[in-house]
Amino acid sequence: MVIGLFATPDAAGQCLTNLEEADFQPRDISVVMKSAKEAADLAIVSGSLSGLSIEGLAAQLTHLGLPADAVNAYRDGIARGGVFVAVAAGAATTAAKEMLEDAGARDVRVIGSA
Repeated sequence: MVIGLFATPDAAGQCLTNLEEADFQPRDISVVMKSAKEAADLAIVSGSLSGLSIEGLAAQLTHLGLPADAVNAYRDGIARGGVFVAVAAGAATTAAKEMLEDAGARDVRVIGSA
């Protein structure tokens, strides 16, 4: 899974459009924002982390083995209005990572099994 944090919904929205155009499926993409409504307004996705609260996401990231400082950075970024995006990319992990980085995501990393 490739994860990253966007500073604004506009930047995340552009990345989500790019992912869609590259044939990534909504079931493989997760978006977490301050509220589930904000996330749903931004994109219709159904990835495994979609719909989680900020604290729920933090718990999942901890469970996936992310260090506490990284979990806190994502949590704080979302609390400040950022957008967390995760892509279960499988064999296309490298492409997904590049797409998030090219779109301006911060703290992009690959976690779990690819």
